[in-house]
Amino acid sequence: MTHDNRGRITVDPDGDWRTYCPVPPRGYTMLGTITRASGETGALAQTQVGVYVQITGGAVRTLDQRKVAVALGVSTHGGGRPGAGRPTADGATGMQRKNVSLDQATIDDARALGEGDLSLGLRRAVAIAGENRG
Repeated sequence: MTHDNRGRITVDPDGDWRTYCPVPPRGYTMLGTITRASGETGALAQTQVGVYVQITGGAVRTLDQRKVAVALGVSTHGGGRPGAGRPTADGATGMQRKNVSLDQATIDDARALGEGDLSLGLRRAVAIAGENRG
């Protein structure tokens, strides 16, 4: 007996996640719907730290991160190559971890600009500064 479908998932980025999660948890990014091999469908979300989860009827279930990344077409390889590394909440790839020193007011402003995501807020602030400069 083979298990060709065991663990297989299907992601629908255009799926109506609100059917399974009318109110998204604070800080989660809703990405569509996901159907597992068992036939169970739910909302696909990503936590603030980048973990993919399925939300169904208020229950949050951690998913196989590699399978979800592949289904979404996101690279999961490291090594600093373009497109490499864990995707960010806004879908950006090719990120590099850097240590920066920020005062609390800047951190608070960047988190607000990034909807709770400090890195996203900093990227948005830099993009805005670039637009204002140009």
